[in-house]
Amino acid sequence: MGSKRSALVTGATGFVGRHLVTRLLEEGWRVRALVRGDPASRNLDERAEPVAGDLTRPASLSGAASGVDVLFHAACATASTFASDREAERLFMRINRDGTEAVAREAARASIRLVHLSSTAAMGIGPERGVVDEETPCRPLSPYGRSKLAAEEVVQELVRDGGLEAVIVRPCMVAGPGKRGGEVRNLIRMAGLGLVPIVLGSEDAVKPIVFVDDLVSAVLLAAEHGTSGKVYLIHDGMSHTVREIVEAAGRVAGRKRPSIPVPALPLEAAAAVFEAVHKRVPSFDPPLTRGRLDLLRATRRISIRRAREELRYEPRWTDVEEMLRLSV
Repeated sequence: MGSKRSALVTGATGFVGRHLVTRLLEEGWRVRALVRGDPASRNLDERAEPVAGDLTRPASLSGAASGVDVLFHAACATASTFASDREAERLFMRINRDGTEAVAREAARASIRLVHLSSTAAMGIGPERGVVDEETPCRPLSPYGRSKLAAEEVVQELVRDGGLEAVIVRPCMVAGPGKRGGEVRNLIRMAGLGLVPIVLGSEDAVKPIVFVDDLVSAVLLAAEHGTSGKVYLIHDGMSHTVREIVEAAGRVAGRKRPSIPVPALPLEAAAAVFEAVHKRVPSFDPPLTRGRLDLLRATRRISIRRAREELRYEPRWTDVEEMLRLSV
């Protein structure tokens, strides 16, 4: 990629966005970052050029992508990812679906490539057996997952209409430094307390994970080599089991026994209670929901063959303990 290329990045002050901006700058790109409010207060890299814009106000994005080569869309609503109430559904759809449409239309207006960061949450669990890939039907479990799938569908519709060139990158759980919350940090925190719940019988379930540096590499490769309209699944290429991941989290947290084996029935009851509390008190972030429990129990064997063959993606980070340690 040439040293004079330029990019517009949404979500530039978020977890993945910050790492993406840093890599772009290191590789000689000129970076423009879409921000709301004061850029300094949002920890924007001072080498990036801030441009004001709000995903929920499409008119504010007009001209934001003028003069750049690629638009990287990393912004999305993630708070209470597993919330299941109607307010969460409205929030996620307004930002993740409608905001993505506004960004995609700006990319189309500027006649530039869009690289859209989605999530395997858009897929749901998938079949109980076998390996899933980009052609596997998506059945998202949560409002967040449905909003991410809806965002993908908006992008693909605009591609089919002929007005947009776009590639979709769909990563799994992302590990790495600089994230204040999320599944990885919560796992390590619970491991330190010896309270990671493992559903009996699910110890050998396979869970994909990717280190943020590899995800950023995949995003840049998608900008260069991705086929417009296609989805690319991204993880570390390994088949880590629940047992392996939890034991690694325990070593990182300094806890010999990081988990508690629990029958499914009590966890299902607890998840129902937490969801009921969240509906009455929306500010309460449920530590367990039925959707999250389904994911805890499910095996997710995901193929990254397309990314390897078409993007030339090859993950460098495959040691799950190292990934978790660097996430603290």
